[in-house]
Amino acid sequence: MTNMTQASATERKGASDLLRFKIFGMPLPLYAFALISLLLSHFNYAIPTDLVGGFALMFV
Repeated sequence: MTNMTQASATERKGASDLLRFKIFGMPLPLYAFALISLLLSHFNYAIPTDLVGGFALMFV
């Protein structure tokens, strides 16, 4: 049987590692928020198409 305190500590470690993971210097939650907001504004035609291309290059 596994020790339940070890399992919860491992799960917390995995979540904190995920929150500390960086993509191009940005933390993953911030990157995901920026990407989702960019996609939502693009599909709602809130920003010009040329601007979306510039942001897409920044994300890649």
